[in-house]
Amino acid sequence: MDIDKTDSRALSRLLDIGNEESHLWTEDELAAMLRHQLEAPLAIDLKSVAADIENQLRELRDQDDKPLKTFADALFHPNPPLVLTTLIKEFAKQLREQQVLNDDIASFLYVAAICAAIGNGDRSMTSLENDTILDNIEQLLSLPWLDERARPLLEATIKDLSAGS
Repeated sequence: MDIDKTDSRALSRLLDIGNEESHLWTEDELAAMLRHQLEAPLAIDLKSVAADIENQLRELRDQDDKPLKTFADALFHPNPPLVLTTLIKEFAKQLREQQVLNDDIASFLYVAAICAAIGNGDRSMTSLENDTILDNIEQLLSLPWLDERARPLLEATIKDLSAGS
C-alpha cells in the first residue's frame, strides 16, 4: 500500500490513541482484548492483507528455527521479518478503517509493527517523523492495560530514535 495514497484522515484516526471509544471498555477488558489479539494466529488474521500468508509463514519458518505463529511471536521476535511487520501494520490500518477492533488496540498494532521494524534496523516501512512515532509510543506506554511484553519493544524504540536524532 502506498502511504501517499492513504487517506490522511484514516492515518490520523489510526494514531488517535486514548480516544473516546476507549472509555467504553474497562482496563481489564482492553488488556484481555490486546492479549487475545497478540495470541491470534497470523495465518488467519493476515489473510485479509495477504492471501498467500500461509506460504509466506512457511518460507519464514524454513529460514528461522523459531516459528512465527502469533502476533506476539512476530512483534516480539529479536529479528522480526519486515514482510510480517509490514503486513501487521497494514492489518492494523484495515482494522481501524473497518472499525472491527478497538481503536487503541489497532493503534498499538500499527505502532508496534513500526517499532519492531525499527528495532530490526529497518526504517523504510513508515514515512512518519521520529517525533510522531515517539509521541505515539509515549501515549501507548501511558496506557495502564498495555501488555508488559510490549514495554521493552516500545522503550527500545525510544532509545533507537532518540540516539538517531
